Amino acid sequence: MRTFFLISAAVLSLILQTRLSLYGISPNLTAAVVYYIGINSSASKALFWGSLIGLVEDSIAGNMLGPHMLGKGLTGFFSAVIFRGWFIWTPVIGMFGLASLTIIDSLSVFLSESIFANMPVYPSKVILILVVQGVISFALGVLMKPRDAD
Repeated sequence: MRTFFLISAAVLSLILQTRLSLYGISPNLTAAVVYYIGINSSASKALFWGSLIGLVEDSIAGNMLGPHMLGKGLTGFFSAVIFRGWFIWTPVIGMFGLASLTIIDSLSVFLSESIFANMPVYPSKVILILVVQGVISFALGVLMKPRDAD
């Protein structure tokens, strides 16, 4: 049942992030799904699911395989390692955690594409995208909490 919920959430987030935008910038909703998996499971499971979701996202994007796999894998791994045992859970921790890992995910995708795919990346555009995606994720972070949190 839990696996079905996670797969449904990942598919729904992929669909929604192609349909929604703020200032012409799509939110990074798949990072929120991977973050949720990370704060509720082990690092290896979060890394696996993050990489799998990233692989699907890379396949849909059509550029090259790897950037989203790397970003989502890092998001899953860091959310499981950092936010499961180091902090006493509060909604503020969830907000900052999701926002920071979304920025790390998007930044790793931009860097990977600019280095390996020779796609032109304009720093001002990247900063705007990171800020907008971070703010959206910051707002979503209050909804995320581990199952074992009070």
